[in-house]
Amino acid sequence: MRLDFPIFNDDWTSSEELILLNALCVYGPDDWENISRYTGFKRTAKECKEHYLKCYFPDSTFSKIPSYIPYRSSSNEPPRFESSSVLYNAFSGYSAARGEFKVDYDNDAEDIASELDLSLVHQPFEEWDEEAIHLSQMLFYSVVNAYRERMRERRRRHKVMRRHGLIQPQKNFLWLRRFDDTSMQWSNRGGDRLVATVSGISPQLVRILTKFSQYLSPFQLDKLLESLKNEADLKADLSYLYEVRRNGIRDLHLALYHKKWAQRREDFLRERRKFLSNPYLNWRNLIEGKLNKNAFPIGQSRRPAPPLDISKLPGNDKLSIKERDLCSVARIVPDSFIEFRNILIAECLRRGGLRLANARNLIKIDVNKTRKLYDFLLDEGSIYLTPN
Repeated sequence: MRLDFPIFNDDWTSSEELILLNALCVYGPDDWENISRYTGFKRTAKECKEHYLKCYFPDSTFSKIPSYIPYRSSSNEPPRFESSSVLYNAFSGYSAARGEFKVDYDNDAEDIASELDLSLVHQPFEEWDEEAIHLSQMLFYSVVNAYRERMRERRRRHKVMRRHGLIQPQKNFLWLRRFDDTSMQWSNRGGDRLVATVSGISPQLVRILTKFSQYLSPFQLDKLLESLKNEADLKADLSYLYEVRRNGIRDLHLALYHKKWAQRREDFLRERRKFLSNPYLNWRNLIEGKLNKNAFPIGQSRRPAPPLDISKLPGNDKLSIKERDLCSVARIVPDSFIEFRNILIAECLRRGGLRLANARNLIKIDVNKTRKLYDFLLDEGSIYLTPN
């Protein structure tokens, strides 16, 4: 810590100010010779006295430093957002000044307490017997206990929201997306959403784990989600190593070259398919004289989407090689494939067979993906047709 900077005068440092104040506490403001000796004779008695009278004596510079926070006219209003601002709407109707919500949990809980009549307990009707009075008191206490239970549940929910900071839904949504494995991105062509291969926890499991916020502290909940995400990352790395080893690669540094050249090969094949799909650039059409004015269709057909990389998605380790190929070509997330497969197999066993029309009613996805999934399970023998 530096103590060589000036406070009042340029020739008095802060360390000398502290020595002077300590000397004043020991000898008092009259014995200036001993005060000068206490400072190591760095300052004479006259210099110490003049500096004290100038800076520390009443009506001096030091006495003019305010000892309290001055009142400001704008401080009578507590800090809050304007009702028309975006931040006000982001707080889910929470009023910071009152510490309440506009529409609270169990918002009508006070209605039962507002209709209670204390005279039925303290001044019952004269014609009532002891049993009627006892029943009236028990009914009154039961309503009060019900009201207290509802208030206790409301306070418990407020406590959970305060501990985990759940007032801002958008902030919590972004926090949970950090552990989610499905990151939707827009492709360059527009209109098509691509699933990024990001390892993490499935969205269904994330929604289930958020319920543990009622029993775990914020640190424990974050630790739980981070641990599961690390587990998913390790599984994704193992799946990648299995895939590399399946291709005959034993060294890890060679796997980087394999990934690089595999991506280049995929880009080359995609550009080649695009090149061959253009009839004006296909040399076979020029030689055989197949080129005509109707070579181009009127409407540009939609190009097929590239295969999905599922090596880092959860559930990939639970699939066979054929199932992985199907998920990659059909662009189905492994967890969703397992769920769809179980639904179709269970329905096939219940009906004694399954048709394609029934499968499309059970699974609400693209009909082409449903057809590929249905044909695959039919070829594997997992499901069978309904006998005529």
